[in-house]
Amino acid sequence: MYQLTEHGSIIRTLVLEGVVNTDWEDMANDYKGFVYIADMGNNLNDRKRLSILKIPHPDSLSADTVKPEIIEWVYPNQTAFPPQTSDLNFDAEALVAYEDSLFIFTKNRTRPYTKYTYVYAIKNEKGVQKAVLTDRIYLKRTHKYRSWVTGAARHPVSGDVVLISHKKAWIIKDFRQQRTVIPSRISGIYSQKEAVAFDTDANIWISNEKFKFLRAKLKKGNISK
Repeated sequence: MYQLTEHGSIIRTLVLEGVVNTDWEDMANDYKGFVYIADMGNNLNDRKRLSILKIPHPDSLSADTVKPEIIEWVYPNQTAFPPQTSDLNFDAEALVAYEDSLFIFTKNRTRPYTKYTYVYAIKNEKGVQKAVLTDRIYLKRTHKYRSWVTGAARHPVSGDVVLISHKKAWIIKDFRQQRTVIPSRISGIYSQKEAVAFDTDANIWISNEKFKFLRAKLKKGNISK
């Protein structure tokens, strides 16, 4: 993993020992000194075991290598690998750490498209466990690319959770209770947005993957209603 400046220059490389990058998708910060890397990309919905890597925050490490604690998990409601096209909701690219749990938001690939992201929770502890389906959120957009959840982050003070797609955003208030969802939009052009994060000043940063004629970028975001 790499530490970057605001302008995208690499200032540090941290090697994670003993693990293979099958499909790393998102990172989360629990604001208690740990960072989580989600190896849960599952485009074909055919992976039988997924994992989250837990490491101390890189700022606390003097060495440039670290051995992660591994949290493995499965979807308890998936019985076929891959399932029928109507059940293709076991891919995920979004993760947040919240209190004693980790929450996963699925990237819905169902056909016909149902517009739901499922919310799964797993305990923040090493070993193999079954994820718990805690909710499903209906994302009211007509096209899947506008409601495919590709990243998530938790506000360091309010605890609000933001989800992003290639163009849209959703702010989730009162995440652990009623989960009030406020649809928003991301200013700027449509692009393949892959991750979102808050900095210590609660600014939003969004990463864009290389997409057709667009370059990979890291930008300070502007999310509005």
